[in-house]
Amino acid sequence: MNGLCSPFNRSPYQSLEFHPHNDTHLVVANTLAAVLAGCAAINGTLLGKGERTGNAPLEGVLLHLSGLGLTGDADFTVLNDLNDLYEELGQGVPAKYPLFGRDAHRTRAGIHADGLNKFWPMYAPFNVPALLGRPLDLSLTKDSGVAGLIFLIRQHTGTELAKDHAGLRALHESLTAEFDAGRQTAVEWEEIAERALKLSAGGPVVRSGT
Repeated sequence: MNGLCSPFNRSPYQSLEFHPHNDTHLVVANTLAAVLAGCAAINGTLLGKGERTGNAPLEGVLLHLSGLGLTGDADFTVLNDLNDLYEELGQGVPAKYPLFGRDAHRTRAGIHADGLNKFWPMYAPFNVPALLGRPLDLSLTKDSGVAGLIFLIRQHTGTELAKDHAGLRALHESLTAEFDAGRQTAVEWEEIAERALKLSAGGPVVRSGT
């Protein structure tokens, strides 16, 4: 990028503008390089909309520029409404789209859930709820284990059940039997909510942070 911009280095910075697309998965990296090379204006869209493979996703660019100390803090939580609007228009972002995709902060592995239960920064890339206004989430599969159930119940009820909680163990065994019988789809909170809420209403429990 420095090489591309070098012929214009004698121009005022405000004369340099960068208009990228994500044709080779480098749009955010190239945009950051353009800013560091002296471009004062960049073109982009929110949530990566645009022709071909999309324009520079401004939320991703701003996240990194803020981390580099090159711009002030931004309120990323407002993009949840835009994300919902795109969904209503039939133009929702892919499930695994960074930051705002439905599965961007969702795990299914028990080892990840166990890490989140013990010390969430070991798994989450940053404080997702605080920065983006989105929850850390989990879908239960045969690999989620008891730790997955503990995490999911705590996320939705605020109560952390002990690993040896009889009702928790029974619920885990019931789900394991479903997967052993051939179930292929993940179990979401809505499916176990009624049973889980009954568990969280009684002890023994381990309060979060203890």
